Amino acid sequence: MKGTRVLQGAACVVASTLIAAGCSSHADPAPAETISSTAQPLDYPGVCGVTCTGACGPNCTYCQHSTWSECEHVPGSSELTGIMIYHRHELCPTHQGCRDHDACLDNNYYTYGCDESNPAKQAADNGCHLACVTTYGPIYCPLWAIGQGPTDGQLAFDYDDRVSDPSRCPPPPPPPVCTPCSTTVCGPDKDCNSGQDCGTCPTGYMCTNGGCVMSTVHYCGDGTCDLGEDQNSCCTDCGCPTGQRCDANACHTYCGNGTCDPGEDCSNCASDCVCGTNETCSNGACVSSTIGYCGDGTCGAGEDCNNCPDDCGACSS
Repeated sequence: MKGTRVLQGAACVVASTLIAAGCSSHADPAPAETISSTAQPLDYPGVCGVTCTGACGPNCTYCQHSTWSECEHVPGSSELTGIMIYHRHELCPTHQGCRDHDACLDNNYYTYGCDESNPAKQAADNGCHLACVTTYGPIYCPLWAIGQGPTDGQLAFDYDDRVSDPSRCPPPPPPPVCTPCSTTVCGPDKDCNSGQDCGTCPTGYMCTNGGCVMSTVHYCGDGTCDLGEDQNSCCTDCGCPTGQRCDANACHTYCGNGTCDPGEDCSNCASDCVCGTNETCSNGACVSSTIGYCGDGTCGAGEDCNNCPDDCGACSS
Protein backbone atom coordinates (compact mmCIF):
# COMPACT_ATOMS: atom_id res chain seq x y z
CA MET A 1 0.00 0.00 0.00
CA LYS A 2 1.85 3.06 -1.27
CA GLY A 3 1.48 6.81 -0.76
CA THR A 4 1.06 6.79 3.02
CA ARG A 5 1.93 10.41 3.76
CA VAL A 6 -1.74 11.32 4.45
CA LEU A 7 -3.00 8.12 6.06
CA GLN A 8 -0.25 8.02 8.68
CA GLY A 9 -1.98 10.81 10.61
CA ALA A 10 -5.31 10.64 12.46
CA ALA A 11 -7.74 8.07 11.15
CA CYS A 12 -10.28 10.63 9.95
CA VAL A 13 -8.00 13.18 8.27
CA VAL A 14 -8.72 12.10 4.71
CA ALA A 15 -12.46 11.77 5.09
CA SER A 16 -12.99 14.66 7.53
CA THR A 17 -15.37 16.44 5.18
CA LEU A 18 -17.51 13.39 4.60
CA ILE A 19 -17.44 11.35 7.80
CA ALA A 20 -18.80 12.51 11.15
CA ALA A 21 -16.49 12.87 14.14
CA GLY A 22 -15.50 9.53 15.63
CA CYS A 23 -15.47 7.92 12.18
CA SER A 24 -18.13 5.45 13.24
CA SER A 25 -20.32 5.60 10.15
CA HIS A 26 -18.69 2.51 8.53
CA ALA A 27 -18.72 -1.08 9.67
CA ASP A 28 -15.25 -2.58 10.13
CA PRO A 29 -14.42 -5.48 7.78
CA ALA A 30 -13.99 -8.83 9.45
CA PRO A 31 -10.33 -9.91 9.71
CA ALA A 32 -9.39 -12.68 7.26
CA GLU A 33 -7.06 -15.57 7.89
CA THR A 34 -3.59 -15.00 6.46
CA ILE A 35 -2.70 -17.59 3.82
CA SER A 36 0.19 -17.95 1.40
CA SER A 37 -0.66 -17.05 -2.16
CA THR A 38 0.09 -19.75 -4.72
CA ALA A 39 1.03 -17.06 -7.25
CA GLN A 40 4.73 -16.14 -7.24
CA PRO A 41 5.03 -13.12 -9.57
CA LEU A 42 8.46 -12.10 -10.76
CA ASP A 43 7.92 -8.40 -10.15
CA TYR A 44 10.73 -6.11 -11.28
CA PRO A 45 10.52 -2.48 -10.11
CA GLY A 46 7.49 -1.02 -11.83
CA VAL A 47 6.45 2.47 -12.79
CA CYS A 48 8.49 5.18 -11.00
CA GLY A 49 10.53 2.48 -9.21
CA VAL A 50 7.62 1.18 -7.12
CA THR A 51 8.16 -2.32 -5.72
CA CYS A 52 5.93 -4.94 -4.08
CA THR A 53 2.76 -3.50 -5.62
CA GLY A 54 -0.33 -4.75 -3.76
CA ALA A 55 1.49 -5.32 -0.46
CA CYS A 56 0.24 -3.47 2.60
CA GLY A 57 2.61 -0.64 3.50
CA PRO A 58 5.00 1.42 1.37
CA ASN A 59 6.84 -0.68 -1.23
CA CYS A 60 8.38 -3.76 0.50
CA THR A 61 8.83 -2.15 3.94
CA TYR A 62 6.73 -4.64 5.94
CA CYS A 63 7.61 -7.76 3.96
CA GLN A 64 9.75 -10.66 5.09
CA HIS A 65 13.09 -10.28 3.27
CA SER A 66 15.53 -12.96 2.23
CA THR A 67 18.61 -12.24 0.14
CA TRP A 68 21.45 -14.19 -1.45
CA SER A 69 23.98 -13.67 -4.18
CA GLU A 70 25.76 -15.73 -6.82
CA CYS A 71 28.17 -15.23 -9.69
CA GLU A 72 26.66 -15.12 -13.17
CA HIS A 73 27.84 -17.84 -15.56
CA VAL A 74 28.26 -17.77 -19.32
CA PRO A 75 25.22 -19.67 -20.68
CA GLY A 76 26.06 -23.34 -21.09
CA SER A 77 29.50 -22.93 -19.53
CA SER A 78 31.22 -23.02 -16.16
CA GLU A 79 33.02 -19.76 -16.95
CA LEU A 80 32.02 -16.60 -15.06
CA THR A 81 31.03 -13.27 -16.62
CA GLY A 82 32.40 -10.94 -13.94
CA ILE A 83 28.84 -10.09 -12.79
CA MET A 84 27.47 -10.70 -9.29
CA ILE A 85 23.69 -11.28 -9.11
CA TYR A 86 22.02 -10.17 -5.88
CA HIS A 87 18.68 -11.94 -5.40
CA ARG A 88 15.99 -10.58 -3.09
CA HIS A 89 12.81 -12.47 -2.17
CA GLU A 90 9.93 -10.58 -0.53
CA LEU A 91 6.95 -12.25 1.17
CA CYS A 92 4.41 -9.52 1.89
CA PRO A 93 1.07 -9.17 3.71
CA THR A 94 -1.78 -8.13 1.42
CA HIS A 95 -5.48 -7.35 1.43
CA GLN A 96 -7.91 -6.38 -1.28
CA GLY A 97 -7.95 -2.87 0.19
CA CYS A 98 -4.14 -2.61 -0.20
CA ARG A 99 -4.28 -3.96 -3.76
CA ASP A 100 -7.06 -1.54 -4.76
CA HIS A 101 -5.21 1.39 -3.20
CA ASP A 102 -1.92 0.54 -4.99
CA ALA A 103 -3.67 0.07 -8.33
CA CYS A 104 -5.18 3.54 -7.94
CA LEU A 105 -1.77 5.12 -7.14
CA ASP A 106 -0.08 3.31 -10.03
CA ASN A 107 -2.70 4.71 -12.40
CA ASN A 108 -1.83 8.21 -11.14
CA TYR A 109 1.87 7.56 -11.87
CA TYR A 110 0.98 6.67 -15.45
CA THR A 111 -1.28 9.74 -15.76
CA TYR A 112 0.75 12.44 -13.98
CA GLY A 113 4.32 11.08 -13.88
CA CYS A 114 6.65 10.55 -10.92
CA ASP A 115 6.84 14.12 -9.53
CA GLU A 116 5.28 13.88 -6.08
CA SER A 117 5.10 17.70 -5.86
CA ASN A 118 2.72 17.92 -8.84
CA PRO A 119 -0.53 19.41 -7.41
CA ALA A 120 -2.67 17.43 -9.85
CA LYS A 121 -1.01 14.18 -8.78
CA GLN A 122 -1.35 15.07 -5.10
CA ALA A 123 -5.08 15.64 -5.56
CA ALA A 124 -5.45 12.36 -7.43
CA ASP A 125 -3.49 10.48 -4.72
CA ASN A 126 -5.77 11.97 -2.04
CA GLY A 127 -8.66 10.58 -4.08
CA CYS A 128 -7.10 7.11 -3.76
CA HIS A 129 -6.80 7.54 0.04
CA LEU A 130 -10.41 8.69 0.24
CA ALA A 131 -11.59 5.74 -1.86
CA CYS A 132 -9.89 3.32 0.57
CA VAL A 133 -11.59 4.93 3.59
CA THR A 134 -14.95 5.10 1.81
CA THR A 135 -14.83 1.43 0.75
CA TYR A 136 -13.10 -0.26 3.69
CA GLY A 137 -13.66 2.14 6.58
CA PRO A 138 -11.45 4.62 8.45
CA ILE A 139 -9.87 2.12 10.84
CA TYR A 140 -8.06 -0.33 8.60
CA CYS A 141 -6.74 2.00 5.89
CA PRO A 142 -4.28 3.77 8.28
CA LEU A 143 -3.30 0.38 9.74
CA TRP A 144 -2.61 -1.09 6.29
CA ALA A 145 -0.40 1.94 5.59
CA ILE A 146 1.92 0.85 8.42
CA GLY A 147 1.82 -2.88 7.62
CA GLN A 148 -0.87 -3.76 10.18
CA GLY A 149 -4.57 -4.59 9.98
CA PRO A 150 -6.29 -7.68 8.60
CA THR A 151 -4.89 -9.52 5.60
CA ASP A 152 -6.38 -11.98 3.14
CA GLY A 153 -3.14 -13.55 1.93
CA GLN A 154 0.51 -12.99 1.07
CA LEU A 155 2.23 -11.91 -2.13
CA ALA A 156 5.71 -13.06 -3.13
CA PHE A 157 8.10 -10.95 -5.20
CA ASP A 158 11.60 -11.60 -6.53
CA TYR A 159 14.10 -8.93 -7.58
CA ASP A 160 17.56 -9.36 -9.13
CA ASP A 161 20.31 -6.74 -9.22
CA ARG A 162 23.29 -7.36 -11.52
CA VAL A 163 26.51 -5.66 -10.39
CA SER A 164 29.95 -5.84 -11.99
CA ASP A 165 32.24 -7.59 -9.50
CA PRO A 166 35.21 -9.14 -11.35
CA SER A 167 37.18 -9.53 -8.11
CA ARG A 168 34.70 -12.08 -6.72
CA CYS A 169 33.39 -13.38 -10.06
CA PRO A 170 36.52 -13.37 -12.24
CA PRO A 171 35.80 -13.70 -15.96
CA PRO A 172 38.08 -15.85 -18.14
CA PRO A 173 41.31 -14.13 -19.25
CA PRO A 174 41.30 -12.67 -22.75
CA PRO A 175 43.09 -14.67 -25.46
CA PRO A 176 46.72 -13.71 -26.12
CA VAL A 177 47.43 -10.91 -28.59
CA CYS A 178 49.39 -11.62 -31.76
CA THR A 179 52.54 -9.79 -32.78
CA PRO A 180 53.62 -8.84 -36.33
CA CYS A 181 54.65 -11.73 -38.54
CA SER A 182 58.26 -12.79 -38.17
CA THR A 183 58.03 -16.05 -40.08
CA THR A 184 55.95 -17.68 -42.79
CA VAL A 185 56.33 -21.13 -41.26
CA CYS A 186 53.14 -22.02 -39.38
CA GLY A 187 52.13 -24.89 -37.18
CA PRO A 188 49.13 -27.01 -38.23
CA ASP A 189 46.84 -25.21 -35.75
CA LYS A 190 47.72 -21.65 -36.71
CA ASP A 191 47.12 -19.30 -39.62
CA CYS A 192 49.77 -16.95 -41.00
CA ASN A 193 47.77 -15.73 -43.99
CA SER A 194 46.57 -12.67 -42.04
CA GLY A 195 50.12 -11.37 -41.64
CA GLN A 196 50.43 -12.35 -38.00
CA ASP A 197 53.10 -14.26 -36.15
CA CYS A 198 52.09 -17.90 -35.99
CA GLY A 199 54.44 -18.56 -33.12
CA THR A 200 52.45 -16.53 -30.59
CA CYS A 201 49.15 -18.45 -30.53
CA PRO A 202 48.61 -21.53 -28.35
CA THR A 203 47.53 -24.88 -29.71
CA GLY A 204 43.94 -24.80 -30.95
CA TYR A 205 44.06 -21.10 -31.83
CA MET A 206 44.91 -19.27 -35.02
CA CYS A 207 46.10 -15.70 -35.36
CA THR A 208 43.49 -13.55 -37.13
CA ASN A 209 43.29 -9.75 -37.34
CA GLY A 210 45.69 -9.24 -34.47
CA GLY A 211 44.09 -11.70 -32.05
CA CYS A 212 44.37 -15.40 -31.26
CA VAL A 213 41.01 -16.93 -32.17
CA MET A 214 39.93 -20.49 -31.41
CA SER A 215 40.15 -22.51 -34.60
CA THR A 216 36.58 -23.59 -35.34
CA VAL A 217 36.89 -23.98 -39.14
CA HIS A 218 39.18 -26.12 -41.26
CA TYR A 219 41.64 -24.51 -43.61
CA CYS A 220 44.50 -25.54 -45.92
CA GLY A 221 47.50 -25.87 -43.67
CA ASP A 222 45.74 -27.20 -40.55
CA GLY A 223 47.46 -30.59 -40.95
CA THR A 224 44.30 -32.49 -41.92
CA CYS A 225 43.13 -33.37 -45.43
CA ASP A 226 39.56 -32.15 -44.89
CA LEU A 227 36.45 -32.45 -47.04
CA GLY A 228 36.89 -30.32 -50.15
CA GLU A 229 40.69 -30.59 -50.09
CA ASP A 230 42.80 -32.90 -52.29
CA GLN A 231 46.35 -33.26 -53.61
CA ASN A 232 45.71 -30.65 -56.30
CA SER A 233 44.08 -27.99 -54.10
CA CYS A 234 45.99 -28.55 -50.84
CA CYS A 235 49.00 -30.81 -51.06
CA THR A 236 50.19 -29.18 -47.81
CA ASP A 237 47.58 -31.30 -45.99
CA CYS A 238 46.82 -34.06 -48.53
CA GLY A 239 50.32 -34.81 -49.84
CA CYS A 240 51.37 -35.56 -53.43
CA PRO A 241 51.37 -38.62 -55.72
CA THR A 242 54.32 -41.00 -55.54
CA GLY A 243 57.40 -39.45 -57.10
CA GLN A 244 56.30 -35.86 -56.39
CA ARG A 245 56.68 -33.54 -53.46
CA CYS A 246 54.73 -30.50 -52.24
CA ASP A 247 56.44 -27.15 -52.69
CA ALA A 248 54.53 -23.88 -52.08
CA ASN A 249 51.29 -25.95 -51.96
CA ALA A 250 51.89 -27.45 -55.42
CA CYS A 251 53.05 -30.95 -56.36
CA HIS A 252 56.27 -31.18 -58.39
CA THR A 253 58.47 -33.96 -59.70
CA TYR A 254 62.08 -33.88 -58.54
CA CYS A 255 65.44 -35.41 -59.37
CA GLY A 256 65.96 -38.37 -57.11
CA ASN A 257 62.44 -39.77 -57.14
CA GLY A 258 63.53 -42.79 -59.15
CA THR A 259 61.66 -41.75 -62.30
CA CYS A 260 63.16 -40.04 -65.34
CA ASP A 261 60.46 -37.33 -65.59
CA PRO A 262 59.95 -34.82 -68.42
CA GLY A 263 62.73 -32.25 -68.34
CA GLU A 264 65.23 -34.72 -66.87
CA ASP A 265 67.96 -36.53 -68.81
CA CYS A 266 71.15 -38.45 -68.17
CA SER A 267 73.09 -35.22 -67.96
CA ASN A 268 70.99 -33.22 -65.46
CA CYS A 269 69.59 -36.17 -63.45
CA ALA A 270 71.77 -39.23 -63.88
CA SER A 271 70.29 -40.85 -60.74
CA ASP A 272 66.85 -41.07 -62.38
CA CYS A 273 67.80 -41.23 -66.08
CA VAL A 274 70.29 -44.09 -66.07
CA CYS A 275 71.79 -45.23 -69.38
CA GLY A 276 71.64 -48.91 -70.23
CA THR A 277 74.40 -51.48 -70.63
CA ASN A 278 76.96 -50.54 -73.32
CA GLU A 279 75.50 -47.01 -73.35
CA THR A 280 77.04 -43.79 -72.34
CA CYS A 281 75.56 -40.33 -71.81
CA SER A 282 76.41 -37.82 -74.49
CA ASN A 283 74.94 -34.30 -74.46
CA GLY A 284 71.94 -35.48 -72.43
CA ALA A 285 71.30 -38.60 -74.51
CA CYS A 286 72.26 -42.22 -73.99
CA VAL A 287 74.30 -43.51 -76.96
CA SER A 288 75.93 -46.86 -77.70
CA SER A 289 79.43 -47.21 -76.38
CA THR A 290 80.38 -49.91 -78.99
CA ILE A 291 80.49 -47.51 -81.95
CA GLY A 292 82.33 -44.34 -82.29
CA TYR A 293 80.73 -41.23 -80.97
CA CYS A 294 81.74 -37.67 -80.39
CA GLY A 295 83.58 -37.68 -77.12
CA ASP A 296 85.06 -41.14 -77.35
CA GLY A 297 88.54 -39.69 -77.98
CA THR A 298 88.69 -40.84 -81.59
CA CYS A 299 88.02 -38.67 -84.60
CA GLY A 300 85.90 -41.24 -86.32
CA ALA A 301 84.01 -41.34 -89.62
CA GLY A 302 81.64 -38.45 -89.95
CA GLU A 303 83.49 -36.40 -87.36
CA ASP A 304 85.65 -33.39 -88.04
CA CYS A 305 86.93 -30.31 -86.32
CA ASN A 306 83.60 -28.58 -86.91
CA ASN A 307 81.15 -31.13 -85.50
CA CYS A 308 83.41 -32.81 -82.95
CA PRO A 309 86.33 -30.65 -81.88
CA ASP A 310 86.63 -32.78 -78.70
CA ASP A 311 87.82 -35.77 -80.77
CA CYS A 312 89.21 -34.10 -83.93
CA GLY A 313 90.73 -30.99 -82.45
CA ALA A 314 90.17 -27.39 -83.37
CA CYS A 315 90.09 -26.35 -86.98
CA SER A 316 93.13 -24.47 -88.21
CA SER A 317 92.51 -20.97 -89.36
